[in-house]
This record gives sequence, C-alpha cells and structure tokens, in this order.
Amino acid sequence: MEELLNISDDSLIRFMTRWYGPPSKSPDSTSIDCRVSASRNLMKWHQLAGCWDAEITHQSSAVPLSELAEKNGFIEFWVESQGCWSWAISSDAEDFQVFDRDPEIEEAWAPTSENLPDFLLHATVYEAIIGAPYSKGAEVDFDQLGVITKRFKRFPLPAWRWPSLQHRILVGEDVLALISPKAEGGTDRDTICQLRVVGGSPGKLASIGDEGDIPWVYRSKDESAFRQADEPIPDFLS
Repeated sequence: MEELLNISDDSLIRFMTRWYGPPSKSPDSTSIDCRVSASRNLMKWHQLAGCWDAEITHQSSAVPLSELAEKNGFIEFWVESQGCWSWAISSDAEDFQVFDRDPEIEEAWAPTSENLPDFLLHATVYEAIIGAPYSKGAEVDFDQLGVITKRFKRFPLPAWRWPSLQHRILVGEDVLALISPKAEGGTDRDTICQLRVVGGSPGKLASIGDEGDIPWVYRSKDESAFRQADEPIPDFLS
C-alpha cells in the first residue's frame, strides 16, 4: 500500500479504491449543503465517501456538512460514535490544523499535529480497520509482535490521543494492523499489547503470524469464508 507509506494528494482515493474496490458512483457535488465555511478537503471527503455503497465509517464519523457549526472559534467536523471524543478545525485559520478533545470533560481543544488532509486519510484508514470484513487478533508479547510485524511498516502519521497514544497502525501488503494496549484483565501477565490484522479476504491473512503458536481469534462478517481458507482454522468467535 504505497499510498499509505508515501502520502500524497491522491492517497485517500487510491486507498479507498484499493480497500473498497472501484467506486460505484461519481462524486455528486449537488448534494453538498454546508452552512459554514469548510475546507475543500472536507467537502472532497464527503463527496468521495458517497461514491461507494460500502460503509466508510464505523466507530467514528464525519459530521454532515449541513450540520457543521462554528462554536467558540472552532468547527467540530468528526465525532466518536459514543460522544467520547471530537475533532475540529479552527474557524479562522488557513492551515486547517486539526484539534481534538474529550467533550465529556469539556477540556480545551488541543492540537493534534495533523492537518485536515492527513487527518481525513488517517481516520479513513482507522475506520477501515474497525469495519474490515476479515480479521485475526491475539494478545502478544514483544518477541511475538516483532516476528509477526516484520513485513509491516509504520503508518507515517502522528499517533492520536484517542483511543490512546499507545495505539499504532501498521501497513502491510494489502493488509493493515492495529496495535493496541493490553486489555485490562488480559490472559497473560507477559502480554504487552493486542494485535489485530485485517484484510479484504481470508487469503490475505493466511500467512500472517504463522511463525509461532499464537492463539489467534478469527472474526468475519461471513464466517463460512474462513472455513474455505487453506490454513487450519481453530474455533473462532463471531
């Protein structure tokens, strides 16, 4: 996924086309209704998202352009589905730097070190991981993590404060990985993190992490697809 490792102006559409297939519709500029001044990149994202029938967002989502509003100098444009985190751009800045905060404690907006184009790419990739049709996950220690991810490269954008600064995205060949902090009450005291690897088909995941005896948990929107994979598949949770 060269478009995620050497980021350019067309990285977003290249990634979406790779992950979701060719768009089924052309961008519809007539559907855009925006009540405040918003950047061209934000409008472009909404146009692109409407070109696919697939769901683009899952855990967080873009505020509809018609609902954007300026409040205390900021325009909130992206929100977590449970309302526990928000992202905004300054209403008077021209560089479209992105800010974030926890709205539940009404903290001040803090800079994220990402501009809007980079954030929209980052958010789209994260949501693709969350909503991926096929995934395998495990709790791993440092040595296991190094072996499994040796063919991956780090997604070259700053870490988010949400869900935590310890979350990291890795990029492989047609697969993505998310490294997360160990869950409270994890199964092994030596576990350092949770690893989730996702792809568009079971075959993409078949050779990931087969170097050791790792208790993978498989998840699929179409569970029968895993039973057709070449690798031996243990029982997995839906």
